Formats: sequence, C-alpha cells, structure tokens
Amino acid sequence: MFRSTMIQFITLTLAFTMIALAPRESVSQQPQRMQQPQVNVTDQELQNFNTALGKVTTIQRNAHKEMMVAVEDNGLKVETYNKILKQMRNAQGSGEVSASGAQIKKAQQASQQVQTIRNEMQKDLKTAIQGENLTSQRFKTIMQAVRTNPDLQKRMQKLQSN
Repeated sequence: MFRSTMIQFITLTLAFTMIALAPRESVSQQPQRMQQPQVNVTDQELQNFNTALGKVTTIQRNAHKEMMVAVEDNGLKVETYNKILKQMRNAQGSGEVSASGAQIKKAQQASQQVQTIRNEMQKDLKTAIQGENLTSQRFKTIMQAVRTNPDLQKRMQKLQSN
C-alpha cells in the first residue's frame, strides 16, 4: 500500500514538473498542440536530450524523496497527506474536509515545504536541461516525439545501449 501511495505521489509530482516546464498557452493555441508534426532531432540533440533526461530523472527522484521526508517530518503519512490535499481541493469553498484541524495544519505546513522543494526542483531541472544546450521547450518537444515516434524511439534505444 505504501508503494502504491508513493507511486501516486511521484506521478502527481512528475505531472506538476512537466506542467512547470511547459510554456503558458492561451486557449487558442491548444488545438494546434494536438497535431503531432514531424520533429527533426539531430544526433547531437538526441545525445544532449539523453544526458539531460538522466539528470532530470535524478533530480526528480531526489526531490520526491525530499518531499516525502517533508510530509513525514510534519507527522503525516504520504497517503494521509494526499487524501487531505485531495479533500481540500474538492471542498474548496465548502469547508468539508474530514481531517482534523491538526492534520490540516500539518498538511498545510508540509505543502509549504513541498512547494519550496518543487520550486527548487524546477530551477534545477531548467539548469540541467540548459546545461545540455537545450531549452525547456525543446526538451519537452523531444520527449513528446520520443514517446510517439517509433524511429526516434529506436534511435534513443540505440544511443542508450552504447
């Protein structure tokens, strides 16, 4: 059960990370995103992306550990923290949260620490990506292309096996 909760916590944080790396879009730009144009990626860019991806993975893994410690240091289990946050999001305005006042206060304190860690992680991610001569947007574009383009996936696998 702890492993499942940890995976949910990490998945949620990864989603926030990708959102943080994404440029802000207006509603009129969103339909254009659904089209997956062919992305040309040079061998050097793919190498840089692969190196950056390794750094990004390490940064995220370390930040997630720090976030879990922050939650636990505030006297909450990660599962309890996630439930309280979900209840607070769902109850916005209605005030209907089944957690005690003390638990809510702990969750709020943990959230502040988690946000600080997340902000630092975002800076570190940007630095790691830029350190490999990629912009955050280009990194994201290549990541999406690798996920959807079988030829690019093969090139990436070949690069990683060397």
